[in-house]
Amino acid sequence: MNKIVSVHSSLKKNHRFITAMIIEKMEQKGFLDLRASFIDILLVVIEADEGRSIKEIGKSCALKKQTMTTHINELLNRGYIQKIRNKKDKRSQFITLSDYGLKFQLAIKDVMLDIEEELESQLGTIELESIDTSLSNMYSKMIKNNQ
Repeated sequence: MNKIVSVHSSLKKNHRFITAMIIEKMEQKGFLDLRASFIDILLVVIEADEGRSIKEIGKSCALKKQTMTTHINELLNRGYIQKIRNKKDKRSQFITLSDYGLKFQLAIKDVMLDIEEELESQLGTIELESIDTSLSNMYSKMIKNNQ
């Protein structure tokens, strides 16, 4: 049990730390209204070229439907995202980036490169790649074993 507590704690601390770095650097680029949950949601939306459903975003971010609806509405009101109709199923909608969201996307790519360079200078390229590989393998195995 101590191992899983340690792993959970380490992952959470690192996630919080990196998210705080992202928010600070995005504020320097003029994006003053971001929260940690917004970053997670927007990164999921960025990954999907044609958009994602609210359900898919919620699953990726491990957020409940009610929480997702609140966050999506806030991001819509702030101009980061837009809803578009699913071409295959007119009853459903996808979430995509708005024009302002596309500006966010460009800025966050620069921010992520800056953070990656900072981490590489602190940890070294080999250690950072090892961490990335280990975490990716861990996630893949957990998903595979829980299906």
